[in-house]
Amino acid sequence: MAGNRLLFLRETWFWMGSVSGFDPFISAVEALPDVASTSVWVPDKIPPLGLWERIHGRLRRPSSARRAPSPFTAHRHEWITHRVLSAMSACRDAVSLLSAGENQYGGVFSSAAPEIRSRLVVCFHQPPSWWRLHWRDVSLLNGLKAIVCLCQEQKDYFTALSSTPVIMLRHGVLHDFFTPDFDRLAGSPRLLFVGHWLRDLDVLEMAMNLIWQSRPDIELDCLIPIHARDHPVLTRLAGNSRIHWHSGLSPEQVRELYRQATLLFLPFIDAAANNGIVEALACGLPIVSTRVGGIPDYVPDDCGRLCAPGDAKDHACAVIDLINNKELLDRKKRACRRHAERTLNWKDSAQLFHDFLASLK
Repeated sequence: MAGNRLLFLRETWFWMGSVSGFDPFISAVEALPDVASTSVWVPDKIPPLGLWERIHGRLRRPSSARRAPSPFTAHRHEWITHRVLSAMSACRDAVSLLSAGENQYGGVFSSAAPEIRSRLVVCFHQPPSWWRLHWRDVSLLNGLKAIVCLCQEQKDYFTALSSTPVIMLRHGVLHDFFTPDFDRLAGSPRLLFVGHWLRDLDVLEMAMNLIWQSRPDIELDCLIPIHARDHPVLTRLAGNSRIHWHSGLSPEQVRELYRQATLLFLPFIDAAANNGIVEALACGLPIVSTRVGGIPDYVPDDCGRLCAPGDAKDHACAVIDLINNKELLDRKKRACRRHAERTLNWKDSAQLFHDFLASLK
């Protein structure tokens, strides 16, 4: 890939800390010795237009760009696309990586000239179930330079749908920030639930009621953004004083929740990769979750237990069995950290991505 320039389209989300998410992967790619790169950030909102830009916009003919294939694409995504296309047109060997394709690969990109689309690498984060429900035209995946996915199920899905080369990269974690505190004295057992997207809240509620029948001393911390709490299950759970609610925390406060927890309890409806999973592993926190989507790619048996989808009793039994077996729990804590260090390294994913792109020439 020497001699080529990478152009990264990056994006941040207000509920996600600066040390979480996919962006550290781009930083790891940028740190490779023979990579020249430029980053363009999706704005939180479109800057106000000046007088000439408003007049020019009225005189210009309507855009011929097709409708965005994803409901996640906002006007600000389409707006910033024009800047990326200008940069790609000015530098004919530039390859662009769209870091969140479900948001960023909109109507402007998908209707760009074939010469432009052949230099687009698009990373997708949602599982196949989301694609079946929402993506409007799978033919728009053809003709790209490459597709990046984050679990084996995604890779199989995109490989079957498209002629575009597909690579699976493991979602990493910042090991020097998300670290365990194995010397901490154990207190009352605490479960930690994080996030909201594709979480199985029905299983969470039913399982917690079963858990409390056996272990009424267990408490639950829920790290859920305020904007995502409008759900009947959460309203019912909020009536229980053993549940503690968190949002808007600093990265250090999030890390403290991982360190003080006994288990990460995270039932899923579906998933590809998940920030909470990889961060818990790096903090030495064993996991009880659901055997669905990409979760088995990240949680081996020695790091917790994966349960049958939709089975609240299975999830509850897994929690109780682990909390009641301190020796097993301690072994799993150390296994989690070892697994994160060995397999969830952004530098390894960056090098794999670099080598993959070089092989496509």
